[in-house]
Amino acid sequence: MLRGLGYGGRVTSPTFAIANEYETAAGDVAHFDMYRILDEEALWELGFEDYLDGARILLIEWSGNIAGALPARYKTVSIAYGAAPDSRIITTGEVGYENPEL
Repeated sequence: MLRGLGYGGRVTSPTFAIANEYETAAGDVAHFDMYRILDEEALWELGFEDYLDGARILLIEWSGNIAGALPARYKTVSIAYGAAPDSRIITTGEVGYENPEL
């Protein structure tokens, strides 16, 4: 995702940091890994609401752990293993875009 947004530097998993931030040609990006976030209260304690201002692109792994904290509209990307060891199935979607009032 970051390469597609024009970022050429090193990309690391934010598993322990919870979030990594990047400056890309398409705008600022915050990459979250919510694997260790077990409830939304912990998320708010980390200041997640500061990232919901629309000023940056949010990439969120394990978003199911924070489903109630997600914005009303967002795009999804799911990656699954394919039949061959080196193949992947990528599925994209949208949530909330069918309602123009959001």
